[in-house]
Amino acid sequence: MSDDVTAAGARTGRLQLVPDGRVEPTGWICVLSRADALASIATGTLCLGPRGEGRLRRMRLGDGVAIYSPREGRRSGAVVRRFTAVGRVTGVAPYQGDGTTSQDWCRAVDLVDTGGEATVEPLLSRLSFVRDEPGWGVVFRSGFLEVTTADVAVVREAVLAAPGFPDPTDREGSDLAPAPAPVGPEAP
Repeated sequence: MSDDVTAAGARTGRLQLVPDGRVEPTGWICVLSRADALASIATGTLCLGPRGEGRLRRMRLGDGVAIYSPREGRRSGAVVRRFTAVGRVTGVAPYQGDGTTSQDWCRAVDLVDTGGEATVEPLLSRLSFVRDEPGWGVVFRSGFLEVTTADVAVVREAVLAAPGFPDPTDREGSDLAPAPAPVGPEAP
């Protein structure tokens, strides 16, 4: 499928190609809990709940994606306020059924699995969509933002440069949940 079209008509069961008017890739910021961001990294799917179809349809193959996590869990848990994942849209169209419930709308994504998380505050002055640094949290309230590819690049650079998950023994002033146990060759 060409990069200048998106899939439409999934509800009718017929796949139609519809020009979306964009020439260049764009970027997206999705607001998800840290737990949901980690699930997205593990499964290669971005799930936005039962009402997420329209949002996921706006994405285009190859678009950049960054996940911002305000909290550890959905509407609860420790405060995180970090960019927890970054990657690209790899799925052609949204689909239902791979999320927490069979009603969740999902889209295939390729998220970088570095274990790094970038604190949002040092990045505020470099993000074009943040116009009021003291009131920066307001821009994330919609839960889904279209941003520039340069914004996604700023987040990507910060996430890739960030150290892995915080050490649970070093909790001085931290409000993050304990880090998951290491797996793979680095595991004790």
